[in-house]
Amino acid sequence: MFIIQPEGEIVKGTKTLSKQCEHCGNVTDHFVWKQPYGFQVGTIFSRRKTLGMKKYYLVCPVCKQADRELTREQALNMKS
Repeated sequence: MFIIQPEGEIVKGTKTLSKQCEHCGNVTDHFVWKQPYGFQVGTIFSRRKTLGMKKYYLVCPVCKQADRELTREQALNMKS
């Protein structure tokens, strides 16, 4: 087992949401971003995080700023 520094990633298979960014003002297709926080625990062999907490955000692709936080259910409902 190992403890790693959390690193975020785009949630694969989710739909994008076309909206105006609150930060830069561009109208773009925002994507869902999964950001782990706290300690993430996994196994040495797979390097896959198996236990940890995550937050989900809608992110603007232009300015890379989180537009708003999503619940886990909202993020999973955006899967296609």
